[in-house]
Amino acid sequence: MRARVVVIGGGAIGASCFYHLVERGLSDVLLVERAALGHGSTGRSAAVVETQYLDRDRIAVCAWSMRLFRRLEREQGLPFAHHGYLRLGRTARDLAQFHASVEMQRELGMTDAVVLDPPAIERRFPSLEVADTAGGLFGPTDGFVDAVRYCELLAQLGQARGGRVLQGAPVRGIRVRSGKVVAVELDGEVVECEHVVNAAGAWARAVGRLVGVDLPVDGYRRQLVNLESPTPFAAPVPMVIEYVPGMAEEGLYFRGDSPTRLIAGLHWEGYGEAEPPADPDRYREACDGDYTARVSERLGRRYRDAAELRVTGGWAGLYPLTPDAEPILGELRELRGFWNAIGGGGVGVQTSPAIGAIVADLVTTGATAVLGDLGPYRLERFVPARAGGNLP
Repeated sequence: MRARVVVIGGGAIGASCFYHLVERGLSDVLLVERAALGHGSTGRSAAVVETQYLDRDRIAVCAWSMRLFRRLEREQGLPFAHHGYLRLGRTARDLAQFHASVEMQRELGMTDAVVLDPPAIERRFPSLEVADTAGGLFGPTDGFVDAVRYCELLAQLGQARGGRVLQGAPVRGIRVRSGKVVAVELDGEVVECEHVVNAAGAWARAVGRLVGVDLPVDGYRRQLVNLESPTPFAAPVPMVIEYVPGMAEEGLYFRGDSPTRLIAGLHWEGYGEAEPPADPDRYREACDGDYTARVSERLGRRYRDAAELRVTGGWAGLYPLTPDAEPILGELRELRGFWNAIGGGGVGVQTSPAIGAIVADLVTTGATAVLGDLGPYRLERFVPARAGGNLP
């Protein structure tokens, strides 16, 4: 078998890379997934899609991505629940950053975000307790998508234009000749190729080892709790999050998942020295009892109807995180044709359209207009801190 590009990983980022490569005219693209599309972190995420960030790059990536999600909703029927997204702030500094975010969003074409003071939040959402906050940044048309269906749609659209998808196809090796990728080894088959895109999420480090490269990304276990209401909610519960980017502690988040169900968790995009990475092939996929208790206790302080909710279970997934919680994008300096689209962290689904477009642009033209400066997302930013680097 032969393909010009092989994309490894059928989660949100890999499916987006596949779709955008085909959209740019490379019909000879193969997407390989070790299990099923969306099987890893994507299918175990909260699948939130929003633009309520504080730095320009993240807002730009999310705004670019939002346009694709809305187009897929409009043209392909992607399930997208527009329940809104509310980021709560504690301080006057938080509110200043929220106002700056609104201005940046408007400059980037996202026009509905607003900053709300506590009384305005309570008028919109009487079930929320926000007396201890300074206010919130609210995106009324934000929400969440069906993340697995999103992957399936991108795969279908890519296949309709000539791309190919193999599920249940773990990668066993990558062949290199004269400093360039030349083939990918699957079970019983070798795929000759010119480019490989590593979009393997929590398995990205393992893919790097196939070419002798130590990629600083690992999967860190994060959990979500299911809570059921005895009666339907009076109105859809938006995504509410207490985490402000840059906080050195986890923040509660929760959203409605059905007319009678909430999902809730604790979000943090960093990790501590005492927190070991998880083995993506062997980690506990159910919720821990102590974690469920912590979430329930914090939810009780933020959501006035929490006492009526009953815990009905939950699950765990992995955040594929780099040391600075930013993705690694671009071609390896030492190995032509090997591209990384990894380290999506806890926002891999909502940033995947832009990440896929960036990598597709780089593979096909060597430049991208999605972000102006890719320097902060190159692998090389970590090399000086790694004792001279471990690259071959």
